Amino acid sequence: MLGYCQLIEHPKIVAELQEFARKQWVEIATGRSIKFTSGLAQPSLDLELDEICIPYIAEGEEIIVTRSPLINSNGVITLKNKHLSEMLNGCVYIHPKTAMDNMQCDFDGDLLAFAPSEDFSKLAAEVKEKILPSNRYPDIVKKTKVPYQGTFEEIAVSAM
Repeated sequence: MLGYCQLIEHPKIVAELQEFARKQWVEIATGRSIKFTSGLAQPSLDLELDEICIPYIAEGEEIIVTRSPLINSNGVITLKNKHLSEMLNGCVYIHPKTAMDNMQCDFDGDLLAFAPSEDFSKLAAEVKEKILPSNRYPDIVKKTKVPYQGTFEEIAVSAM
């Protein structure tokens, strides 16, 4: 059909389709095409190291969990959902050691992103493979936060 004045052959249409395809590849390459839900991370010592509590997902369901920024594959894990007796909507409960060891999450407003493993079965399988001790990157040691020194005015001026 080439050369028969097809609208799809028009340079403007070709350019628009190329730009559309480029944007789609960028979305896929940067991970923005996979949509996870997120919730405010809250510590809970009532959970085991391999458990998470997301109130509206069925108990026992396997969940892929991560946090942004994602430094390496250590920061994506799978956990089993377990309901707690007291839960708030919008919050995600996780054992503090699990949160810190895998995602450097210190509960100062951190959001955890999650999705049921069944929705991304190939990703879940890869996560399980990458989290094996032989495949993990060395753990990241998070530096302790240093409190600001001085009055509010001094801190504001020094930040300029």
